[in-house]
Amino acid sequence: MISGQLTLNGITDAHLITILEIKERHREMVFNPAILQMVPRQMPQQQALPQTYNNVVLSWTTENGLEGVKEILHRLTHKPQ
Repeated sequence: MISGQLTLNGITDAHLITILEIKERHREMVFNPAILQMVPRQMPQQQALPQTYNNVVLSWTTENGLEGVKEILHRLTHKPQ
């Protein structure tokens, strides 16, 4: 059995939407948004930047769950054409 866990930091709201969309297709992948940590914005000029989150934990115990995590990583690291 393939199992594991991955923690992502610096995730934006747009990234979270992507994660949730993929999670719908890969139900064996575990993602708990309740443990997200919002990254505080320290300076006024940072208000224009997108909100980011740390401690985005993805875990899996099946190959289907792992495929979901791989799809998320691919979509987050490749710009749309």
